[in-house]
Amino acid sequence: MKVRLHHIMFPGIIFHEFSHYIACLLFGVRVKKVRWIGVHEAYVVHEQPTAWKALGITIAPFILGNGLAWLLLSAANRMLSSPNPLALVYYWFSISLLFYAFPSEDDAANAFRSFIETFRQGILRSRSWPITLGWLALLPVLFVPLAVVLGAMLAFAWFFALRLVWMLLVMLAAYDPMIIRSVLAAFGLALKAILRFFI
Repeated sequence: MKVRLHHIMFPGIIFHEFSHYIACLLFGVRVKKVRWIGVHEAYVVHEQPTAWKALGITIAPFILGNGLAWLLLSAANRMLSSPNPLALVYYWFSISLLFYAFPSEDDAANAFRSFIETFRQGILRSRSWPITLGWLALLPVLFVPLAVVLGAMLAFAWFFALRLVWMLLVMLAAYDPMIIRSVLAAFGLALKAILRFFI
């Protein structure tokens, strides 16, 4: 039997679905079916939530996964002063959490659909022009930034290299937060140099 990445990183898959499940419970969204892990897919099937609840359910694995990974990495880093095999377990668990922290296509699509439906109802069902105009004014202010954020998260979910970069940054930040400040400063300088070249 061929060992695949999801066999090695199974804690991240389980925690990803567990995060969706916890978010559903917190937001009062009824869960219909859960599959914690599987050869092809894992999922949480739930009733259709409101737009904001859908967004919360979608980003729950990112927030909870990164938060727990940070705590485990910090604990594992403290264990490095004296050899402790538990540190390896913490690192493995943290890496799997970080790898599967990003929303899947289905997760992002659910959030997009909920927001589109909310805007559609707000615009089409409103009997007042000021309210309709208010909904239209919210499109560029609310929906476009949301689309950009979810799109960026999907890019990380689609491209293995971006996930690796994210994992490395979080691991470095857990080891020494000043490293991230240096990385961001270097990134800012590189971006300015690129912009100067083109402008």
